[in-house]
Amino acid sequence: LRNGDSYSFRDPLGIHPLVLTEMNGTAIVASEDAAIRKAVNHSRGPYSIREVHPGHFVHLSPGKKPRLAQFADARDVPSCLQLQANCLFEDIYFADWESHIAGDPIAHARFEWGKVHAELDGDSMKDAIVVPVPYSANVSGLGYSRQSGCSYVEAIKKKKKGRTFIENPAERRKRAETSYELNDFLKEGQKLVIVDDSVVR
Repeated sequence: LRNGDSYSFRDPLGIHPLVLTEMNGTAIVASEDAAIRKAVNHSRGPYSIREVHPGHFVHLSPGKKPRLAQFADARDVPSCLQLQANCLFEDIYFADWESHIAGDPIAHARFEWGKVHAELDGDSMKDAIVVPVPYSANVSGLGYSRQSGCSYVEAIKKKKKGRTFIENPAERRKRAETSYELNDFLKEGQKLVIVDDSVVR
């Protein structure tokens, strides 16, 4: 706003996360805690990160303490049969693997999913090499490798950071062709398990 105020809202169902930190008179609001930890310089002093509850907003005003207040309730959402509905894609793909949602590490969830996939495959991929597509599938690949006993090799290298799924199809294809390269770790004829989060696409 023109007076320097800002408002951040979390939807009533808590579909997407929202967190707040205060440090030496400075407040930061972000979609996930990893973003705050990466942005904050630890030499500036201690800080803590708290989750903004669903249906609440954060009002930041220069020179004032952050104000949190409720603006809606899940029971006000038409046809909603539950009080909270977290987005599964946050856990699978959107969130940084170093983040926590509702206190739970994203890395733990992705690691466990990798183990479940290995259990479902059983012995069909025995002696295969697990290759994750960086970066959001790396932890799931480690889980698959741990459960299956298959070797884990980061054979795909991402040359550029950033995500392509939000691009139009032509631009996404072009960026994908220039964003990845193969490390020369693999031999011809090797059986591979490619671990990706393509369910999002």
